[in-house]
Amino acid sequence: MNKDQIATMEMFLAVEKVCSEYHSLWRNHYGFRSAFHLFSGRLLYIRQIVHKMESLYVLPKKDSAIFRKRLEELTIRISKNLLVYALTQDDHKLIDKLDYLSSDFSEITCDDLLRKSQDILDISVQHYSELRTYFITLAHLAEMEENIEKLRYCTGGESITIQTREKLYDKLDDLILEAKKVLKEHLDAQSMMFRWVNKDFYEAYKKARGIRTAYSIPLQGTVIDDATHLPVGNADITIRELKLTRHISPLGHFRFYNLPPGQYHAKIHKYGYEDSEVEVEVQKDEGTSVDILVHHI
Repeated sequence: MNKDQIATMEMFLAVEKVCSEYHSLWRNHYGFRSAFHLFSGRLLYIRQIVHKMESLYVLPKKDSAIFRKRLEELTIRISKNLLVYALTQDDHKLIDKLDYLSSDFSEITCDDLLRKSQDILDISVQHYSELRTYFITLAHLAEMEENIEKLRYCTGGESITIQTREKLYDKLDDLILEAKKVLKEHLDAQSMMFRWVNKDFYEAYKKARGIRTAYSIPLQGTVIDDATHLPVGNADITIRELKLTRHISPLGHFRFYNLPPGQYHAKIHKYGYEDSEVEVEVQKDEGTSVDILVHHI
């Protein structure tokens, strides 16, 4: 991995750590939960490719016992948790498959262990969005993938060709771009709802993302319900002096570009709320950010 990819991965891991720490806060928010699962799914695949790339060297055969032991432990633990999930969901097909896979792993060959461990890993990835409450984490799956690869190379597994290596690098680039897109278009927007609900989480998320307040937009802000302190969207905001009106986004955010410096009055209108007007000042070469409170009738 080059320096830019390493820096991006560090940012990804920081975001994942912050979101995991505040899991109890957002787990019932469908929008944020869905966005995070999109992101964490791509991060899982990125981890798998990175571990595969790290395993391109030949490992000493004397280490195979260490990797085998750890792989047995992970496979048994994850397969048991998968079985609990399958029983809870009454998924008979998955129950049958896991019953077939559950055996005494210490008595089978390395090839059979690798095959069955890979099956467990594939099933976990397929059902990952539902497995966070069944004690199966991205870290477990990443470690399992790593031990599969290392045991395969210790036992004389198939070497990776230059073409395969190039494909891995291309896939890594694509996945990193996809993960960055999910953050920018989905998770960043969903995090805005916590700006007033839980400022600690919002600030920790911004820090993990490396987001800093931008002042390139002359006037921007958010409309907030004065009782619930939640964003109020789908309203209209008008700059009275310029007779300029903008529609406010569903998340309550508004932006005005190309405003000349000066004093303005911004008026919010939304059905079901009292009209609210505030005075704002736009300065030359600086941006103004303002939160406007509205009162529900």
